[in-house]
Formats: sequence, structure tokens, C-alpha cells
Amino acid sequence: MDKNIKKRRELIQAIIGKLENQDMTSELDFDSIAHELENDPELLNFYVDFMIQHSGLTQAGINSHAQVLNPDNLDHCVINSTILTQLSFEERNAPTMESKNEIPKPIVKPLYFKRYYPLVGMFAILISCIVSTVFWIDMHDNKAVAAQVVDTCQTKWKSGSYKLTNNDLIYDNNKKYKLKQGTIKILFEDGAQVVINGPAEFSVTNNDRMQIESGKIFVHVPSKSIGFRVDTPSCDIVDLGTEFGINVNSREAEVHLIEGKAMLVPSVKLKDSFSEIITENQARHITSGGQISERPFNGTEFVRDFDSKSKILWNGKDLSLTDIVTGGNGFGLPEENSGIDPKTCQIVHGNSECRNNYDINGYQSVSFSKYIDGVFVPDGGNGDVQLNSSGQTYDQFCDTGGDYFMPIGVYSYITLCYSNATGSNTKSIHLEGYPEGKSVNLCMHANSGITFDLDNIRKDIGFANIKGFTSVIGIPVTYEDQEDVCVDFYVFIDGKAVIVRKEVSNRDKPEKISIPITDEMRFLTLATTEGEQNYGDWSVFVDPVLKLEKSDEE
Repeated sequence: MDKNIKKRRELIQAIIGKLENQDMTSELDFDSIAHELENDPELLNFYVDFMIQHSGLTQAGINSHAQVLNPDNLDHCVINSTILTQLSFEERNAPTMESKNEIPKPIVKPLYFKRYYPLVGMFAILISCIVSTVFWIDMHDNKAVAAQVVDTCQTKWKSGSYKLTNNDLIYDNNKKYKLKQGTIKILFEDGAQVVINGPAEFSVTNNDRMQIESGKIFVHVPSKSIGFRVDTPSCDIVDLGTEFGINVNSREAEVHLIEGKAMLVPSVKLKDSFSEIITENQARHITSGGQISERPFNGTEFVRDFDSKSKILWNGKDLSLTDIVTGGNGFGLPEENSGIDPKTCQIVHGNSECRNNYDINGYQSVSFSKYIDGVFVPDGGNGDVQLNSSGQTYDQFCDTGGDYFMPIGVYSYITLCYSNATGSNTKSIHLEGYPEGKSVNLCMHANSGITFDLDNIRKDIGFANIKGFTSVIGIPVTYEDQEDVCVDFYVFIDGKAVIVRKEVSNRDKPEKISIPITDEMRFLTLATTEGEQNYGDWSVFVDPVLKLEKSDEE
């Protein structure tokens, strides 16, 4: 037996067994198949043709590929998917055959018929309604539901375009949708989810296939929906269990593979154009002539999901606590030289250090942001210190005197304003190994504490789960001639200390911290207190973020 024919047989028998026999007891070795396809262009082209055939057969109402492909002839491509698709279309849209044998109409005498005119009129209206209803039902029966709109955010459609709103059903009729601006999320019947960011032009082919002429889309395909396909003017992308973004401009496209694998099939088959399988963190550019070349990977170029109520668009980035502290939603850029005054609980601007702030009345709520539960000045000299609005406390803080020196905020440089400051009165706030003036620093001059409400954050990012908290803690070299600056760092989850670092000095290397967070956890608290040497005790949390992971709940 020819070696290539044997390979074709084994490949197609495995795929038919998986797709049609629904044998869930054995797992298809996709890694092995992908390796074979990647190293055998002829076998790869055969696989693409076969999958197109299988899609055509399914649309034509043939439930089994084996009905038309005898197992003994699996090595031949005997079915033309284009013909099948056309036959299916003709079958759906062909007019109903009418009988040529006309039934003779009964003869009604006008004299007796006149007094039944009102009844006949009502009957005619009823028949008209029934016919219209039957026509509407028949029209929709001839089009299968392929997808449904899950959510939209600030959408506007081009003049003359079909429009889509929340919960609209989308049929496999290849209607052209022209999104002028905004974002729309579509869930396909096979389970794939697509987020389209305008401007974009697209259409839905069937329950596991779509076409995009221009614009940006992000595709999330669960394992049960492997095989989802996106067609562009320059190439077709066949999913192998992935998350990927596509940017289509004119007749060229860029594909960025976030997770899993996908196969790129150029629309134009030339001698120097080949199909290719790409994997995680790879990107490719496909020209109108079918040439594929590498591109730098950018995992945050595409809107992956969104929440229309909060108007939050998520591009895969982590949630920034520095942005929240300065009044944002966690997905923007924090405002430099801004922070929360622990006494007034309001945002203040400027980067001047102030001294001797006393008389803080315990734990105080913050009203300007629902993502911040409250702020406080830790002072163990007054007993237990309240950490959150649920009343949870901590009894191991040292006696700090209850004063603070600076708002809890985002700073790169600090201006010292008191009279005995030596040298330059402007000090850089950066950690060793981190770029000066470029790092995103949450500066918490001792003594200060802040608590974030994770539940309120979750309510506005239902598209993603909070998986953890990460940051880098340390003391900047604020005073060049001061070697014994010390600060105590604390991180709490629901009132329980999970990170305690005492007597951290500016001679210590910055430390990266990482804390897992589960759905049951509500409060995240960050706090600092002065060490033994209460002089210049700055403390910095570099890039404090909540790590996010896409939610599978749809």
C-alpha cells in the first residue's frame, strides 16, 4: 500500500471516529497529528480538503461522512464541498412544487352569497394571517440558527447595514454586518465565542464558521468546539483548540495565537504558499498572495471580552491597583502624583511630603471608588487595628504613634517640604533594578494601610476571574547618605496576615511577592509601618496587580 494513502486512511479514520462515533473513551492525539501535518504539506492539504468536505456534508444534512466515503476509499477526495453547499442552498430555497390539477370552484349564486360578505371578509383576513405566519415560520425553518448575540457595548452600525442587538439570533444566511464602532460578543451554537471590535465587516456562515472582511476579532474556542473556522480574504484559520486574535486590513491579515494551536491556510495557493500550524505566543502575517511571515507577538492588541454595564473592555492585561487608587477602574493608566489622603479619604494631587498628620479616627471608608473598601493608619499602641469594613482586626502592629507623612498614591519623585531636609529637596522613588521614573509605584510612606474590595471588582469583570495578587516590595534609595531606613510590610487576605516582612531596609534587594486568590476571598489589604529607624521610611509596591484569567462561564 502506498505510504501516503496509508497515512490518509489512518488520519481520516481517526477523525471520523472522533467526530461521528462520539467515542469519548479514547482521546485523539492532536499533538501527534499536528506534528504529522506540520511536516507533511501534502497530508496537510488533504486534511484541509477533508474538513471542508465534512462541513459541506453536515450542512447538506448528511450526518455521516462514511455514508458517501467508503472506508476502502478514504484516500480519495470524491466529494466537492462547494457542490454540496450549493445543493444544500438550492434545496432550502427551491419553490414548493404546485399541482397542475386545479380543483374546480363551486358555483355560488350571487343572490345568496351577498349576505355572507362580512363573514367571508373576516375569513379572508384570518387566512391571510395564517398564510403569513406559515410563510414566516417556513422562512426561518429554512435557515438554521448559527449564533446569538450575547452582549454589545456602545455599538453603531454603518448606513444600510444589518444591525444586531442583545439576544438577537443570527442565522446561517451570510448576511453582511458592518459595525462602525463599538464592540459585540457572539456565541456560536458549537460553543465558540467571538468578540468583534469596530470598525469591522463580517458575516456568519454556519454554527462553526464565520467570515471577516476587515477589523479586529478575538476568538475563544473551548475544547468541545475544536474545528471552528474563520475565513479572511487572505487566509482561513482553522482552530485546533485555541484563543487567538485576528486583525484584517484590506486583503492582508495578522494572526496572534494566545493559547493552543491553529492552522493557517492561505486563500491563494501558489508554489511558494503553504499552510502552517502556529502555537502559543506566535504571530503571523499573511499577504493577499498567500505568503506567511513571522510577526512580533502582541497578546494585548485585541479586546478579549467586555462588560457593557461597567463599559470595561478587557484586552488580557492584569488589573492595576495603582489605577484604582487614583480613581480608575483598574484597566487604565494611573494618574501620576495623585493619591488618597488617609484623613479626608479623598484624592489629592501633588508630590510634596507633609509631616505630623495626627488624629485619624480608626478605619475609614472611601466613597469615591467602590473598589476601595477603606484606608487606615496602623498604630498598635492603641490596641487591635481594624483592617476592613467587616470588622476584622490585627493585633501585631507596633506602636507607631498614629501619624502618617504622605497620601497613599502613585509617585516617581517626591518633593520634601520640611525645613531640615538636606541636599536636594526632590527625591526619586524607585527600587534597585527598576527604571527610574518609569515603574508604576504605589508609594505607601509609613504609616498607612489600604483595603480593596475584591467582590465589587468581580461584579464588574464577570468575564474574568481573579487568580492572584503580585507585586514587588522594597525601599527606594531615597536618602543617599542614610543606610538604616527600615519599614515593615504587610499583606492581608480577609484579615489574615499572609505576608509579613519586618525591618526591610534600602540595603535589601527588592522582593517579588505572589499570593493566590480564590473566589471566596473578599478583602485584600496592604499596609506599612515604620521600623526601628524612623527616618525616611518610604515603602513601595511596584506594579501591584490582580492577575486575571478568562472565565469559562457563558
